[in-house]
Amino acid sequence: MAYRDCPCLNCKDRSHGLKRVACQTGCEKYLSWKAKEQELRRREKESRPYYSNVRKAIIRNRQMKRKSGRQQIINRNRRGERGQERTDPIL
Repeated sequence: MAYRDCPCLNCKDRSHGLKRVACQTGCEKYLSWKAKEQELRRREKESRPYYSNVRKAIIRNRQMKRKSGRQQIINRNRRGERGQERTDPIL
């Protein structure tokens, strides 16, 4: 059977049924429509590198935690809180 959005749903070819027309693989309208739909789906998929908004939020939170953890280590090292005093030469 034809897809609901398919332009050849209302084709004049009635050999495959009385109520609805089945899309044939050789139908030019169907092939062009299907190619357009596939291109749209591919563009949408490329525009979103994440699977969903929830997955995006999880990845973003992990990235922020890693960044904040690295920043805390840098700050501790600057203050000499690693269990040893800073060994910078005093000028």
